[in-house]
Amino acid sequence: MKRDYRKNIQAWKTYLKYYQGHFPRLLASILMSAIQAAPIVAVIYLIRLAFDQAINQNNFSLLIKYGLIIFLLSLFTAAVTLLSRYITIKSSQTAIRRFRTDLLTLCFSYSRSFYSQTDISKLHSSIVQNTHRLDSLSFAVISLMLPSFITSLGILVILGIYNWILFLILLGFIPLIIVLSRPTGRQIRSNAQRHIRSFDTFSKGVLFMLQMMDLTRIQAAEEYEIERQGKNLEEIERTSGRNIWLRTIYSTVQNTLGLMAGIVIMVVGGAFVINGSLSVGELISFFFGVSVLRRYQSSASSALPVVIAGNQALNTLMEITEIKDHRPYSGQKKISFHGKVSFENVSFQYTDDLILKDISFEMSPSDSIALVGPNGSGKSTVLNLLLGFYRPQAGLVKIDDRKLDELDIIHLRKQIGVVTQNPIQFSGTIRENITYGYSKIDRELLKQAVELALVSEFTKDFSHGLDTFIGEGGTLLSGGQRQKIAIARAI
Repeated sequence: MKRDYRKNIQAWKTYLKYYQGHFPRLLASILMSAIQAAPIVAVIYLIRLAFDQAINQNNFSLLIKYGLIIFLLSLFTAAVTLLSRYITIKSSQTAIRRFRTDLLTLCFSYSRSFYSQTDISKLHSSIVQNTHRLDSLSFAVISLMLPSFITSLGILVILGIYNWILFLILLGFIPLIIVLSRPTGRQIRSNAQRHIRSFDTFSKGVLFMLQMMDLTRIQAAEEYEIERQGKNLEEIERTSGRNIWLRTIYSTVQNTLGLMAGIVIMVVGGAFVINGSLSVGELISFFFGVSVLRRYQSSASSALPVVIAGNQALNTLMEITEIKDHRPYSGQKKISFHGKVSFENVSFQYTDDLILKDISFEMSPSDSIALVGPNGSGKSTVLNLLLGFYRPQAGLVKIDDRKLDELDIIHLRKQIGVVTQNPIQFSGTIRENITYGYSKIDRELLKQAVELALVSEFTKDFSHGLDTFIGEGGTLLSGGQRQKIAIARAI
């Protein structure tokens, strides 16, 4: 338990770093929350005056005056609230954007072997869904819970000044609310974790279903897939329904105890009014203060499930950042690649089976080399080693007589054109697939690539030419057309 607590604290420390540069704004927002409490306190006092002076003395003009002041104070409170929310929203959105950017950057730092052994759809779901939950958590804490706490504190102070006996009665219900709400709160936390897992599993399942649509149809596995995803939906139904039910119990307990507190205050306060130790205005203003207090308490309570889910999401995301895996090469030297490649006594294995053993060869600029062999003999592995996707267990890979360890591998890859056996293409246009990875493209260079790769031979028959949509994975094109697009991209 202590380990989990320390881990959670460390997760929050890490996340709060993304708010650097925004702490003055957040401090201003907190001050605004404190300022927001002042008009509410003033309104409570003015309600007392309205009843004890204006109404009691049948002074209609004074009543209008108090009503107008209360209205203006309410407008001021609303304006401060909107400004405070705007500041916190901007700050939290910037923080979550920075965190998401770091997560995406981190994804590129992991090795190819990591992705070959990782459930990609689960990782995708975790990053997308959990950062959304963390975003909701940030808003709930900064914009709802923190202002509610500060304003409630101010209201409690003024209620204590008004009548300490009624104030103590009100305080006496707070421990009771906490004690009776705690079991439900624990169940909400536990169920929230199950709901997050079930929702992530469902998200992963939908992604798989959409990606494997052709396989499902070829295998006539539609009913099987619907049944499989149906189990995920049933789990979501259970956890979501239980979550709503627990939240209903939680709010009902709090509202019932709040009502009981109001009844006791009414009876005791009414007795004080009868014996003359408390005015009607003081009792009504006290009641108004309690009702506002309950409203803020309800707002904070409604955010509790969001906070629980967000806290769990933060810890899950921190696990991703703690993955001990890095790209095989981390050199910094940038060179102009002239085309010389050499393998010196290279041996490599993915798992237990040796794929390459003591392989040596040299390729000079302008050479054309073919690697011939059966499936699994290591042809693609040679390409993967050349691109720095993997590091050999023995031997060296050199580029222009320099070890790959020395080189900036990303800069090197920009100078290498690759066409794989199964070209990687995404949902978009032919132009977008050819120019992927380039922010600016010279039109003449694009035209040359299209002509050299013979893409122009089939695009001339398309009404939209290079702007023709090719479908997910290029499904609207033939295999040969997809290969030509991949060659144009490499050029």
